[in-house]
Formats: sequence, structure tokens, C-alpha cells
Amino acid sequence: MYANGVSHLVSKDDYSAVIEMMKWISYVPAKIGLSPPVTKIVDPIEREIEFYPPKGAYDPRVNLIEFNFILFYFILFYFINYL
Repeated sequence: MYANGVSHLVSKDDYSAVIEMMKWISYVPAKIGLSPPVTKIVDPIEREIEFYPPKGAYDPRVNLIEFNFILFYFILFYFINYL
């Protein structure tokens, strides 16, 4: 959200504004009553379990320590609140 509390995106010029608008429109159904566009799932349902929680109490935030930089990078550069 932009500082004015209303705009979700701000662009430097008209061309980049149109590109951002096209990205936003890609999440909206083509016609009223249709389902929204769905992308192919890249996270397979049948995958190996890589983490087993220890028995007893533990802090789940510890699991995120090694991913902090990756999560920060994702949130900073890729997460955009469209709707």
C-alpha cells in the first residue's frame, strides 16, 4: 500500500503502470461467474517429509532462522498485495 492509504501500486511511468495493471488483471476472472485463472501447482503432493518435529515443546520460529534472508528477500521484492 502506498503512503496515501489508497493506492496499492505506484509506477514511475505509464508503461510500467500498464505492465503492473496487466499483472493485476491476470488474477481476475475473464468474465463474471467464471473461476479465476489457476496456475499449475509446482509443489508436488507426494513429496518426502524433510522435517519431523522433536518430541516435547519447541519453538517453531527456530525453523525459520536459516530461511530468514530468503523470506525477507521474498517479502521485500516479490510480495505484492493486489486484492
